[in-house]
Amino acid sequence: MKELHRKSLYHYATALFVFLCYLGICIAVFFYGIQKAVEDTTRVQLADNVTSQCNHLKDVMDLEFENLEGLADYLGRQDNPVTAENGDLLRAMVSESSFMRMTYGTKEGAAYASDGAEVQDMSGQAFFQAAIGGRRVVSDPIESQMDGTDLIVLAVPVYDSRGSVNGVLAGSFDVSRLSEIFFGDLYGGTGYVYIINSAGESIMMDKKHGEDRRGQTFFEFYSDVTFEKGSSLAQVQADLADGTGAVYRVSRDGETRYLTYEPIGYNNWFICYAVPEENAQQPYAFIRDYEIVLSLFVVAGLIILLAVLQYTNVRDRKLLEVKAQTDAMTGLLNAVSTRENVDVWLQGDEHRGMQALIMLDVDRFKDVNDTYGHAVGDEALRQSAALLRRHFRGSDIVGRVGGDEFIVFMKNIPGDAIVSSQLEKLCQAFHAIRIAEAHDLRLTCSAGAALAPADGSDFDTLYKKADLALYSIKRGTRDGFAIYQDGETGV
Repeated sequence: MKELHRKSLYHYATALFVFLCYLGICIAVFFYGIQKAVEDTTRVQLADNVTSQCNHLKDVMDLEFENLEGLADYLGRQDNPVTAENGDLLRAMVSESSFMRMTYGTKEGAAYASDGAEVQDMSGQAFFQAAIGGRRVVSDPIESQMDGTDLIVLAVPVYDSRGSVNGVLAGSFDVSRLSEIFFGDLYGGTGYVYIINSAGESIMMDKKHGEDRRGQTFFEFYSDVTFEKGSSLAQVQADLADGTGAVYRVSRDGETRYLTYEPIGYNNWFICYAVPEENAQQPYAFIRDYEIVLSLFVVAGLIILLAVLQYTNVRDRKLLEVKAQTDAMTGLLNAVSTRENVDVWLQGDEHRGMQALIMLDVDRFKDVNDTYGHAVGDEALRQSAALLRRHFRGSDIVGRVGGDEFIVFMKNIPGDAIVSSQLEKLCQAFHAIRIAEAHDLRLTCSAGAALAPADGSDFDTLYKKADLALYSIKRGTRDGFAIYQDGETGV
């Protein structure tokens, strides 16, 4: 029985372990899928945001070009563009635009600024040469001759009434102000934005970088970061050379960021944006909260499941043990369990004084079966068992050892008088048993008892002597009892 229980417990534990592993794998796959979806969505959102900012910058540029071209058309139709009134017009246009200064340059390169400041000859500037050639121009950063600030210049040609270029109108941006246009309120302002060209040279640098990037190209600045699997700095260089945008995860000093870049559409420039992963994924933080709640519920459910399974297992094991130890018809202990319980008690430390082992059977039980049938016989056995349970103490051992034979083991009794008294009352109680299917049936019983330690200290010895006492009654009139007397073969 114990070996069977061990095997059953082993199979149960194995099945439970496999189930828990399977559940763990399912949860891990689910959480991985959620995290992957969050990362993919974050990448798409970042790419969309950067693309949107690129379009925004291009729209700003196009609008300023249109303003410049409108003013250039007006100046081109003037006989003398360099007048005080036109200077006032330039200043008015600056106040209504994003430019910090507008400058008109003659065909020869003489420059006149909207703020009246002295400007050196423009003819040597690359943007001037390109605009004189009849093109819209966006310059690379230029150090201001006035205050040393970095400027980006938008320049357009000024055509005279004959359609010939006779000057250039330029508007300049403070490069540092461009960072205020982009991503100002995105992710709580935690990201960095800068503009680079395809060679990685800085066009505009976010003020939050301080001085740590000055003099460094984009590739130099990112040379010590760790790129996610499947990407590298060489891949970024290839993307910039091809004019392709991308989103990558990079790590430096234990911090993970998303690096995003998209082409602007001017001068092979790219907008680059880097934001901490935690901030980029903040809109999806509630998903992690739900994951934590789900995990807690799963753990709690598993604990409850294990507790229920343990309770059920213990209960079922006890039920199986009870079934294995009891007689199916009467509910009393079976022969094996009766013997084991008596021996355990006799070998233990709880027995005190006298013990009594009683053997009992129903008189002429075969005649009952033959006369009234086995159904009545079975009912007679069940009622006999019920009578024995009622008649003796709950601590006494009562069992059916076969057919119509029963054993009762009385624990810790004061003397043999109590055995005689109990057996006498038991015989009388048998007379009162009535079976509905056999109204005229009157049951009697015969019993024999042996006492410990006088007659023996183990089950086998007591059983043999109680059997001799029982046999002495069965040889006589039956319907009675006897207590074994030492040294006699009959009682």
